Amino acid sequence: MPLAGCASAEQKSASQVATADSLPVFIGDSLPFLYPPGPYIERIQDNVTLRMYLDEFGRPVPDSTRIHEHATLPAFDSSALRGARDLVFRPAIKDGKPIPFPVLFPIKFRVPDGPPMPGDSADTATRR
Repeated sequence: MPLAGCASAEQKSASQVATADSLPVFIGDSLPFLYPPGPYIERIQDNVTLRMYLDEFGRPVPDSTRIHEHATLPAFDSSALRGARDLVFRPAIKDGKPIPFPVLFPIKFRVPDGPPMPGDSADTATRR
């Protein structure tokens, strides 16, 4: 079963960018988001955006992760929240030291050969 995709953790608001010299960057080997079986079989695609607070080690602070933008089906939200615990980032840096930092992390659940969704980049649309 395929994993979900995501966009860069560096997509931040202007106010967040001003507080760090460098932003957190996802550094995991793979994304920990599993496609919910029912929607996958039915070829349903969706997006979820997580809001979380990363500690100075680049790990999500327990209980800080929330849904910023919900998917149409709750199964996608649940999968995103479960997988978020296993995310690993290079931490934000301020004055040469790692710092805690809030992030918005978009997750795109896509099926192979599925149609592009609104907002997908040309790269996402052509990966069939």
